Amino acid sequence: MNLCWEGRCEVDIPDGGLGVVAAGDLCASYSRKRPAEFRYPSGRYRGVELFVNDRVAEEPAFSLLDTGDNAIRRIAREAGPAAVLTEDAELNGHMERLAALLDANDGAMAEYEVLGLLLGLQRRDLSTAKPRFLLTRAQMGMAAAARDEMERALSARHDARTMAAAFGVSATSLNEYFTRAYGSTIATYLRRRRMEEAATQLAQGAKVTEAATYVGYANPSKFAAAFKKAYGVPPREWKHASGMGLRSV
Repeated sequence: MNLCWEGRCEVDIPDGGLGVVAAGDLCASYSRKRPAEFRYPSGRYRGVELFVNDRVAEEPAFSLLDTGDNAIRRIAREAGPAAVLTEDAELNGHMERLAALLDANDGAMAEYEVLGLLLGLQRRDLSTAKPRFLLTRAQMGMAAAARDEMERALSARHDARTMAAAFGVSATSLNEYFTRAYGSTIATYLRRRRMEEAATQLAQGAKVTEAATYVGYANPSKFAAAFKKAYGVPPREWKHASGMGLRSV
């Protein structure tokens, strides 16, 4: 089980491509070996991952689960390759408390939280809980290639139509794949990453004009406006505040 707090998580769906789990989603998936299928397209991910061995259903502490056939296996069968529940406050609460308990090394209470989570999963119709976002491997490959191209040169001009033409698809299609994988359009992603890199440059002592040029802005005024929109303060103010923070360490 994988609860996403921030970013995106990619899950293999056999014969169905790739499911993308977004913030607020809990994904239940099944594998006969420790999954290698959780991947993080954007590299920006916070969440909780829980691996439950089906043998726990045989332990006395889990006797409240349905009797008969192994309850964990039944949940897995109903979920299929992957079941995604969106903004489920009860289940997400169990996962969040589990994270806190495991951080506190409280295994006994964590065990009962796992029981509560599994009981909750038994009450849901997991057969209808399909991932909101599905991509084929080819589509994910296009989105990843577009991201890599931007990350290699944030200051360069990147146009979705040019990128899409190289893949033989429309800009609309490429933006759709990219949004499913990374949570925003190509233009929005590039703008955010440029501002993040500019903020890093300013914090490291770069002048405002230097930071602007570094991320591809020839016009300092346009850079200042974009930076303030992203961070709520002008770049000079950010630079000053970052310098004060460094000096106070």
